Amino acid sequence: MKNKHAIPDAVLVNLPMPAVVIQKPARTQRAFFVGIMGLAVSVRAQFMRFWNMGISARRTPCAGFDQEQTERRRATMTGKEFAELRRKADMTQADIATALNLTARTISHWEANQDRVLSAIEEGAVYDVFRSKIIEGQVSEMCDVAFAAIPSEVVSIWVMERAECVLLPGASRIHDLVRNARYNVPSIMCVSPLVIESLTTYPLRTGELLNLSGNKILDHPAKKYKKSRAAQHFAGGICESLLHMPAFTPSPHGPLPVLLLSFENKLDKQNHVLICQPGNTSLYTKEDEEKAYKLVIGFRDRLLPDLRLLGMFD
Repeated sequence: MKNKHAIPDAVLVNLPMPAVVIQKPARTQRAFFVGIMGLAVSVRAQFMRFWNMGISARRTPCAGFDQEQTERRRATMTGKEFAELRRKADMTQADIATALNLTARTISHWEANQDRVLSAIEEGAVYDVFRSKIIEGQVSEMCDVAFAAIPSEVVSIWVMERAECVLLPGASRIHDLVRNARYNVPSIMCVSPLVIESLTTYPLRTGELLNLSGNKILDHPAKKYKKSRAAQHFAGGICESLLHMPAFTPSPHGPLPVLLLSFENKLDKQNHVLICQPGNTSLYTKEDEEKAYKLVIGFRDRLLPDLRLLGMFD
């Protein structure tokens, strides 16, 4: 299965620093190194300027990805929208006031106002309190649904937030192969910038799903560490298979990436990790791909309104 909105390769921008060895008298050694450090800072500043412009290592973000627009947080929020978020988070005015160390009267005043520029406190409420209450619970439940459809040792849901692909705490379901149950330990929050190509961001940048097994994982161009498939969160310490399915939404400029549904280490009926045999390039079947596609579209449609309301997705 291949998204028709595939992304062409872009030009790699490298700014290498040549190695220079120069002998200097002891008296001028300090000045020499100060000059070298100044040059290094200048080169790094130029590199970061290009980096922040969205020039990526191998590919540009997808056609509908607007770096300037996506990095911008929402500028205004109505009191009605704030109240809607609070209710979605199942919090009273007193609850949100306590979380922000404010009074319930202040929260009531916020919700009574119309359009306004977000303050730092309100912004913190939207991106910290509301996000954890509204999004994390949903994606944790979705991971269980995805596991039931395609049993895998690890099932994760990455969501787009501005120019970053984010794995929220609780958005990764790790299966305990001994107890045959989900680990109750929440995952840590992980962030992967979309401008950096990896096996996680590749489907969101290109519109192509990934279905790889065995050493085919190492052979993929987006694999950063070519020498090993090792990972500590797997019971066996090795990634044997993966299926990464992206979801997009239309925009005037092209499809925008919304989220990524990830399956790693497919399990058999006896709750054992399937091992890739020689000559086999994928353990996840075409039927698994079709299931994953239906799941990710359903998850996208369910999450997108809340992501927009939170300002995580414009």
